[in-house]
Amino acid sequence: ALLGIIIDVNGAQWARIRDQVDFRRIISSLLVFVNAHLALKESNKVLVVSCGPHKSKILYPASESTDSANIEADGQMYRPFQVVNQVIIDAMMNSLEESQSSSSNSVKFAGALSMALSYANKLSSHSIGHGGYQSRILAISVSEDEPSQYIACMNAMFTAQKLSIPVDVCKLNGNSVFLEQIADATSGTFLRPDHPSGILQYLMSVYSPNPSIRNYLALPSQSNVDFRASCFCHQKVVSIGYVCSVCLSVYCSVPSTQSCMVCGSKYDPEEIAKLFIKPQVIPIKKPK
Repeated sequence: ALLGIIIDVNGAQWARIRDQVDFRRIISSLLVFVNAHLALKESNKVLVVSCGPHKSKILYPASESTDSANIEADGQMYRPFQVVNQVIIDAMMNSLEESQSSSSNSVKFAGALSMALSYANKLSSHSIGHGGYQSRILAISVSEDEPSQYIACMNAMFTAQKLSIPVDVCKLNGNSVFLEQIADATSGTFLRPDHPSGILQYLMSVYSPNPSIRNYLALPSQSNVDFRASCFCHQKVVSIGYVCSVCLSVYCSVPSTQSCMVCGSKYDPEEIAKLFIKPQVIPIKKPK
């Protein structure tokens, strides 16, 4: 089985919850979780992707340029675990330092999720003769939603659905409408820990069980999922709005240009004038 982990490395957001949980403690707990997964079965694999304000990057498996032979041997630790731990620690701390100068409240989650799904799909296609890999993804998030990423996040969500890959979410700070929707749609688990400092217990008890046996366990469930969308015109979450019937872009009001900001399709002013309430779909004329 493949365990994909997406870790939020937004330094500004981690600094805000410094009194609740330390980033280094999160890494330490995460490494125990990773080692436990690898120890369960010889064929188990791990993917770690950093998700920052400006870019996403695969941290593990490391690039070919990373030389594990330079890692000093520790006689008290199983060598493969030591290599995994050291590579992930160094890569995560470097990613966190790169994002320290950013004051953004959000990260490029859609890109990180797309990377994880691409890797899972590639691994599965190369292992067809061996029964394929059952994959799942865990996202550890502390940042806010970025409204401009709504379509990209939804596209990634539909891809995860098609590949039957559940996306679990551990939200350590604030809330996330997008991540709630992704977890619900992919049959994943969305959780906001009451005590972030005890994240290891949450990782082992909630996210460690294989998806095939979760129906037999009393795991946290989402009773109220916010299914609101983000509008493209003002970048805010809306309950009722206008939807382009070509590209499904959402608007809180009809654009003054009488055309879709995303696909460029022209709206029919005469048809819009007949509508007295906000519709779900805007009648349009196909561009010639």
